[in-house]
Amino acid sequence: MKQIMIGLAVLMLFTACGAQPESGAELFRPEQSAPAVLEENIEEISAVLMQDYVQIYETYCGGAEFDADTPSAKAMRNFAYGWVKEQNLLDAFAVYKGADIQHYVLPSHETGLFCKTVFGQAPALDMAVSNLRFDADFTELFPTPQLKIADCEKTPDGGWRLVVNRSLDERDYYPAEYVFAPAIYPDEVSHFLEGKSQQTLWRFVSVRNLPMPQKGKNAQVVKINTAEQLTDLADVVNSGDWDYQNNVYLLESDLDMQGIDFTPIGLYDASDPRDPAPKGFCTTFDGQGHTLHNLSVSGGGLFAGIGKNGFVANLNLQSAVINANPETDASGGIAGWISGGSISKCTVSGTITGSDIAGGIVGLVQNSVVQGCRADVTVTGNGVLGGLTGIIEGSGSTLIDCTVTGEVTGQTPYIALGGFAGKFMEGTIDRGIVSVSVNGSAQQDCIGSFIGIAIGKNGSYSGNWVGCFYDIDAAGTLPIAGLTDKQPTHTSIIGLTNAQLLKMGAI
Repeated sequence: MKQIMIGLAVLMLFTACGAQPESGAELFRPEQSAPAVLEENIEEISAVLMQDYVQIYETYCGGAEFDADTPSAKAMRNFAYGWVKEQNLLDAFAVYKGADIQHYVLPSHETGLFCKTVFGQAPALDMAVSNLRFDADFTELFPTPQLKIADCEKTPDGGWRLVVNRSLDERDYYPAEYVFAPAIYPDEVSHFLEGKSQQTLWRFVSVRNLPMPQKGKNAQVVKINTAEQLTDLADVVNSGDWDYQNNVYLLESDLDMQGIDFTPIGLYDASDPRDPAPKGFCTTFDGQGHTLHNLSVSGGGLFAGIGKNGFVANLNLQSAVINANPETDASGGIAGWISGGSISKCTVSGTITGSDIAGGIVGLVQNSVVQGCRADVTVTGNGVLGGLTGIIEGSGSTLIDCTVTGEVTGQTPYIALGGFAGKFMEGTIDRGIVSVSVNGSAQQDCIGSFIGIAIGKNGSYSGNWVGCFYDIDAAGTLPIAGLTDKQPTHTSIIGLTNAQLLKMGAI
């Protein structure tokens, strides 16, 4: 104590005299107190968020997009189940039949408290707890992808924003953005939250898919010279690959597909919302005027479907055989369906058989453009059948300068038969030409020489006919449109004899 007092006296003397201690002199300094606020450990917090929230949400909710203002009752319900299971609390809610578990029933009050804690006072909360019975074998909706944190940052309200990369079977899925806010621990004790502290409780604010990162790949022009290369294209697209959309595909020569076991291009259907693979074929295929001979497929067509930004042009199919497939809804020479895409200057000759929807060029047209196409086909089967297309729907659907010859025959039971289209709900047919024999043994009110059924959704028909022609010899006694609210006017569609159509070069 005496030494401390002497040291302080010397220091005060130096200070009073404006002097500094000599270099190297050691002075006693009182120890600084530790900061009152302990810095947050980002690694620990991100680990809790990943294990207790993100992993469970991805596994039991399929990573479904979520917003606190418009929450999903199904996501909240499934997350509660996943939380209870992963916390090893599920056995308490098992319902037995003998020695076997039949199902699990979560208590509605406990589940409500839990969901209110981790999702907030959500509008869908009551719906989320209205059905809390889960089958004994209930598991994840989709396979759980591999998850890796790409970014973690604090939000202004004291919460956290995580960017999580996903992948499955060596394929990248959409990255996810998870936003959390601090949760308020409930006043009432919740069995679901045993062992959890205020510091480890978080509330979901939002979950959303982020755009796929650009990989820097340049668009490529891929030239197809052989049947094997065409089959390779089908394999790539049907694998769920999404990079192919950067490419343009050119058919460089005529191909004979006789004996080739060909699978339609664009079969892959991404049922998992985290999967970025597009539905259908979604880029350009230019046939450059070349012909595919003797193509034979089961269901669909050359393309199972053509999706957004898909463009197929300048292609001919000769002696094509498209067989019905009960697992495929729509069949057509070029494609089973088209939605948000275009088909231009394509021709098809051959036979098309459909079990649901079928047409010579394409089975279903939905908000798409079909331009300058020609079909000389025999279309048979059940369902909705048309010489060019089975069904036209969507106000954005436009069919321009298309010609159909051949035969459409319905096999009982069928729904609608038409020389141009089986069912025309919305859109525009501009300068369509039909010389087709339409045959059906029953339901005569659904058969038309041009259109089988022309009725819109909810009884509101908005289809337009502009400058169309039909063969009155082939039509016989059939009306232009079978079942319709209003037959087209004589100015929108004109009947001519077969000889007149031939003379004017229309068929």
